[in-house]
Amino acid sequence: LSLKNENERHEPASTTKILTALVALENTSLDSIFTVSEKAAEIEGSGIGIEAGEKISFEDLLYMLLLKSGNDAAVTIAENIAGSEKDFAELMNKRAAEIGCKNSHFSNPHGLHYDE
Repeated sequence: LSLKNENERHEPASTTKILTALVALENTSLDSIFTVSEKAAEIEGSGIGIEAGEKISFEDLLYMLLLKSGNDAAVTIAENIAGSEKDFAELMNKRAAEIGCKNSHFSNPHGLHYDE
C-alpha cells in the first residue's frame, strides 16, 4: 500500500495532540490532578486560558487537549507526567516507533513549530 506523499515532511499541528493523549493515557490515571506552570499558561497559539498555579484533573485537561486543541493543556500534561516537554517528547517518539511511525519525530506535545 502506498500513500500519497507519505514521506513528505509536514508540521504535525494538532495531530500531535492525539499522540500526546495516547502517551498520557498510558502513563497516568484520569483522576490525577495536575498543576499548571507559568510556561504552560503562557504558551502561544490555541489555548483554553488556564492560569498558572491552577490545579486541574487529567480528565479535564484531556478534554481541553482534544476538543479545544489547547496548547496550554498539552504543556500541562507533559510537564506533570514527564517533568518537561522535552522529556515527554522522548516518550512520544518512543511510542511512535513502537506503533510503526518510522518517519516521525516529535519535539513537543502540542505541534507548534520547532526547528527539529
